[in-house]
Order: sequence, then structure tokens, then C-alpha cells
Amino acid sequence: MLAHLMGAVVGAFIAVAVSIFGPIREGAIVPASIPAPQEAPSPREAPRILFVGDVMLGRRVETLANEYGASYPFRHVSDEVALADYAVANFEGTVSDPHVHTPDLTYRFSVSEDLFREVKGSGFDAISLANNHSLDYGVPAFLNTTRLCERYGIVCGGDASSPNLASTTVARIGGERVGFLYLVAIGDDPVDIESVRSLMDELRGASDFQVALVH
Repeated sequence: MLAHLMGAVVGAFIAVAVSIFGPIREGAIVPASIPAPQEAPSPREAPRILFVGDVMLGRRVETLANEYGASYPFRHVSDEVALADYAVANFEGTVSDPHVHTPDLTYRFSVSEDLFREVKGSGFDAISLANNHSLDYGVPAFLNTTRLCERYGIVCGGDASSPNLASTTVARIGGERVGFLYLVAIGDDPVDIESVRSLMDELRGASDFQVALVH
């Protein structure tokens, strides 16, 4: 009984198939069974991007670095930074020329070139200059900092003024283009929202993902 029933079902299936697709041509290859679905490719692992807050290398930090070596401030964090595909820090200060050792309990931050070089040496790929200390020693020191970024292979973006093209960078991380917008929103002056929108629109056209870092 079961065999007759199965034969009827198969016969009905063939009849329907022939009525839809036409008779099977002579010499046609008919699969013995329905092929198993192909396994979908595993999704690509997302890149690991690390963001850290203020990196301030003046005052007593510099005093200790002078005693124990320029890498001392990063001694217990560089291994963690190395785990990221891309690491970004807010550089709280400026590299003035000449350098001035920042006294304790003061808020005008000058960073030595030796310590600044260790930002890259500790594994950071990019820094934000969009903060309220990037102009502590004026525009000349700010421009000196950007020149040193280029010298030591550190990507830097942003400044303490209104958002502009220097506020954006794009990096290829793990096969993806990631756009960064560096902003400062401290003090009484409101952020120019229209400029932010315009810059973000440009980033969308140049990158797959966008990140805004606001200090």
C-alpha cells in the first residue's frame, strides 16, 4: 500500500514537472538527488578600533618619564593598544618649540618631542587635536604638532577652532573605509551644526562607516 502511494506521489510530481518544463530531453543529465545548499561564507570579522580619552604628557607625567624613560607613561597600556587594528587617542596638549615643562597644577600643556614620539611607539595610529589645549602655545605650536604627526607617521585631525576639512580623516581598517570627524564642544561657543552636517556628508561619500569623536 505504501509503495503504491509513494509511486503515485512520484508519478504526480513527474507529471507536474513535465507539464511545467516540458519533457526531459534525451541525453539530459538528471541529478540523482537535490544538491545540498551551499554553505554561506562566514561574515568578515569586524575590525577592532580602540578609542581612548585624554592623553596628557605634561606636568608630573613628564617628570616621571624623564626619570624612567619616555615609554614609561605607556608601559602598562601598550599591550592593550596593540590588540586593536586601529587606535585613536585625544592628544591633550601641543608640542611647542621651544618645549616648556608644564608645572604641576597648571593647565597650559607643552609636550616634549620625545614623549610625543612615544604616542606612535606605544601603538596609537591617530590622534585628535580637537580639544581645548591644542592651541595652548598658539598656532605655531599647533602647526609644529601637525608636522611631527607627519614625521612620525601619526594621523591627526581636528583643531580647537570651528570644524573644517582638517577635522576629518579616512583610514582603511580591515578592508573597510572608516571616516573620522574630530570635534571640540567645550566652552560657551556653540558647535557649528551646519558645518558638522556638511563634513559628515562628505565623509559618507568617502567612507563605509563614520565615527564622530567629540571632546
